[in-house]
Amino acid sequence: MESSDLFKSQKDLEETLVSLTRKGESTKWSFRSFKEVKEQLEKKKLEEKNSSKKRKEVVFERQERNLSLGSARYKTISNGC
Repeated sequence: MESSDLFKSQKDLEETLVSLTRKGESTKWSFRSFKEVKEQLEKKKLEEKNSSKKRKEVVFERQERNLSLGSARYKTISNGC
């Protein structure tokens, strides 16, 4: 989700934070500026992207390892060992 989807301006952010405070709800943000919220959302998006990339790499490495083990087993069986 793009930060622009959440808050259109500094004023929009401030109104949202004030509204949540009045309701007694806490926010997950410890900052108050639009720029800081935008930076935090972009950082989170990058972390999620990197995490997803790492998971894909682990899955690929497992698949490669399983293929090589399967190939070695096939050679052993076909050689009669």
